[in-house]
Amino acid sequence: MTYNLHHIHRSSISPAPSPRSYTYDRAYRSVLFFILFLLGGLFLLDVLTTEFILSNGGQELNAFMVGVVNCSGIWHFVIKCCVMIMTVMTVFYSNSIIKHSGTGALILVVGWYVAVICHNLGVIFL
Repeated sequence: MTYNLHHIHRSSISPAPSPRSYTYDRAYRSVLFFILFLLGGLFLLDVLTTEFILSNGGQELNAFMVGVVNCSGIWHFVIKCCVMIMTVMTVFYSNSIIKHSGTGALILVVGWYVAVICHNLGVIFL
């Protein structure tokens, strides 16, 4: 049995795109950048409120950050900027592998930082 490969032609339907080749639609991209902007604001509020608490006799509760915040406020800010950059890179990389997976994780991180800011504000005002 022989097949004539010259008569086989491709379907007019294009193959499914690979997970890495999908593009964001405009609305989704706008929401994603808003959430990233919100996270950046929460990181900044975390640094400011934590530094305020420390300057008024409070102490850092995060065991990983104790050494950093005791050295200098600028290092606290630099570390938060590095974490923000790593978070953004991870979100986009995760989204390139599984659509919207990084954004789902980003929403959890934003929720965590909202809780952190609420805690810091409770320490300041209560």
